[in-house]
Amino acid sequence: MPRVNAELLSFVGDARRAAGISQADLGKLVGVSRQTIGAIERGDYNPSTLIALRLALALTTPVETLFTLTTNVDAPTGEQ
Repeated sequence: MPRVNAELLSFVGDARRAAGISQADLGKLVGVSRQTIGAIERGDYNPSTLIALRLALALTTPVETLFTLTTNVDAPTGEQ
């Protein structure tokens, strides 16, 4: 399987502000600290899949709306 080395662009802050939720309140909904939410919003921390899905649920938006890859990922070629 090819390795993916890509940066993640976060739109969590935009979605959170549009929802009128504080970082602390979003952290409580998701089960992480306010500091973690801030780090995700700044791009200092890439969340696990579980946290990304919890963020999407809490913000009632698809996860792919919250996060975007900044580089292209090639489709697997079947090589291992």
